[in-house]
Amino acid sequence: MKEYLLVTGVGMLAQGFFSLRMLHQWIKTERAKKIISPSLFWVFSICGAYLLMLYGWLRNDFAIILGQFISYYIYLWNLNASGIWQKCPLPLRLLLLLTPPAAAASLALGGADLAQTLFKNPDIPLPLLVFGCFSQALFTLRFVYQWWYCSRRHVSVLPMGFWLISLTGSVLICVYALFRLDIVLILGQSLGLVAYVRNIMIGLRSSASFPNPRPWSCNDTCSEPAMKQRIILYVFSVLLLLPLVHVFGTSIMEARNLISAQSMAMDGDWLIPHLFTEIRLNKPPLPVWLTTPVFLLDAAPSMFALHVPVILVTALLGVFCFELYRALFDDEKTAFYAGLVVSSMLLTLKLGTTNSWDIYSVVFMTGALVALVRSGRGWLIAGVLLLAASVLSKGPVQLYTMLLPFLATLLFFRKAVPWKRLAVILTAGCLLGSLWYLYVYLAIPHVATTVAKGEVSAWSNLHTASFFFYLSFPAFAGAWILPSLAGLFNRWLNRSDENRAEMKFTLCWFLLSLLLLSLVPEKKERYLMPAMVPLALLAAQVLRHWVRGLEDDTLARREKRIITVHLGLGTLTAAGICLFIAWNHRDYALYASLFALLCAGLGALGLRAPRHLMPVSCLMILLVCGAGFRMGTHRPVVQKTPPTCSLEEIRTLPRLEGLPCYSFDGFDPTAEWEIGRDTTKISSLNDIPEQTFLLLDTDTTPPAVISQGRLTVEERFLIQTSRNRYIQLFVVKKAESRAEDTAPVLSGKDAS
Repeated sequence: MKEYLLVTGVGMLAQGFFSLRMLHQWIKTERAKKIISPSLFWVFSICGAYLLMLYGWLRNDFAIILGQFISYYIYLWNLNASGIWQKCPLPLRLLLLLTPPAAAASLALGGADLAQTLFKNPDIPLPLLVFGCFSQALFTLRFVYQWWYCSRRHVSVLPMGFWLISLTGSVLICVYALFRLDIVLILGQSLGLVAYVRNIMIGLRSSASFPNPRPWSCNDTCSEPAMKQRIILYVFSVLLLLPLVHVFGTSIMEARNLISAQSMAMDGDWLIPHLFTEIRLNKPPLPVWLTTPVFLLDAAPSMFALHVPVILVTALLGVFCFELYRALFDDEKTAFYAGLVVSSMLLTLKLGTTNSWDIYSVVFMTGALVALVRSGRGWLIAGVLLLAASVLSKGPVQLYTMLLPFLATLLFFRKAVPWKRLAVILTAGCLLGSLWYLYVYLAIPHVATTVAKGEVSAWSNLHTASFFFYLSFPAFAGAWILPSLAGLFNRWLNRSDENRAEMKFTLCWFLLSLLLLSLVPEKKERYLMPAMVPLALLAAQVLRHWVRGLEDDTLARREKRIITVHLGLGTLTAAGICLFIAWNHRDYALYASLFALLCAGLGALGLRAPRHLMPVSCLMILLVCGAGFRMGTHRPVVQKTPPTCSLEEIRTLPRLEGLPCYSFDGFDPTAEWEIGRDTTKISSLNDIPEQTFLLLDTDTTPPAVISQGRLTVEERFLIQTSRNRYIQLFVVKKAESRAEDTAPVLSGKDAS
């Protein structure tokens, strides 16, 4: 106990010196109404650093030692620049100079056991130690930055960057201290946080030391409200997505999301997602968190209710693209086109109605890009939160597929990059978004490690495809396929110089994003979504050029032909889809046929007055989506064999309540979600302790155990899933036990 009090006393004394330096500097700054660097600040700093290194040594905490070791000599440099170092007695100067090298030599030459204790301390897991070292190193970089800043100006000051790095590093150290239950670090950093925030506020008021550069052509009109356009874009997107809730069916990603949300609502564990009883850490939890309140409001919600969160988030994509284009090029009309295009692209409609993790991360990262190029503290805070939300939606993937190509394009076109703003958004957003990952690792390290290894290996081993896999991107533009392709070949189609620089910028951004996606071996269609954002901006530029050229009668003949093909082909496709729905849903043939006639009428209007191609195209897309609404009333579109039970009924049958579910087949979470039951895979009837249970069969061939008479079927349900597949669910009872029950069970086809 005495030893603990002594060690804690040394640490508290060290933090006392650090608190004194901040308090002294704070008082001086408040009086001067500007950030200043008093000499006593560095005196208290060197005293605190000396004692805190000793504290870290006594605590066997290498993270603390490393943090102070880096900044120690920077304190001495500032003492020398302030004129205090020369006034110190020679023995004291020698002691201060030689103590760190002596400690390092002791550790290197005779401290092997101590090094083992420092780096393999059982009280500090290695990942936590790495996190602590990173936090201390980042926190110490403030003095490296301060030294670099001051050495170039031959003064001793505390610039704005110093306080920004201090705030970020201090938050990380507080997180580390909470996991270590280190009262010394917690108390020491608490006062510092207040001082850092206050210095930043004073610095922002007193000078332009933290500007928000506006490197693009955006003028003062960017700050004017554009609420009308935002509302139209948001409502348009919602109207497109709502009718499509049932159209694409339940994918495996959506099933995992919904099961995890249902399990989260039932067991109340919001930090460790589960698929029924199985821990599921392969994807971050933010999409699940957003869906869980639906289950809290209604234990058996409708599919419309379950899709409300993803629809509301996806609708923001059009608004963010509108804001991004306005900020980049100061063209509100083209920006409005960009919002309409990205909202109605086929891939957006599909991912926005299937609860995909990808759409969440892309929407939030697009918002973070808007915050990067816009000015103001509000946008800065929004950028941090949006980037953190993107990381919590699908990890740091969009940093690679969206942020990196965007920054590379800015540099390639020699546009000024707001580096300070980028540093704040990137650092604070990543740190905030990584807190869940850190918690999961510390709570269940064995599971987290296994999942992390699997996810990393999946990038090169699972779902691999050719480098040219994503060349099918025009198909995912949907109705905007021709404007998108025209943007790629605009140099040959458009001989004018209109918007030439802007189109080169968006084209470069799209091609870089497509290249980075193609370099990753693992490829899926939904992974293409990050590249669709710059492609939508490019298509909007082409559409605006077409409309302006038609109004001014300056459009080339070849481009007029492309517009005619765009409207004609769009009309035929829209009317054809509506007629297809009418043919396969005879009860709603009149309803769908009416929509087909409306599409044909709009198409004729567009061909006669092609300058209205934007409203005509958007209205036709809206009509097709409206016609698709009826596809959800009696799923699926094509029914070869009438099912005996609907998906809604199988979830609510009272006689099935409490019966466990098993299966001899391989199945995915989609089947579990469709029938609403946690299903266990088995290889023998001996694996089932119950006498009466449910047996899931993923095809239409009866399992061998039924055809062999080893199970008695009390009831059979033939169910057609949301994706036009058939599954069977049997209520069965075990027959008398036989020796062959212990043998592995074959499917019906294998048995025959």
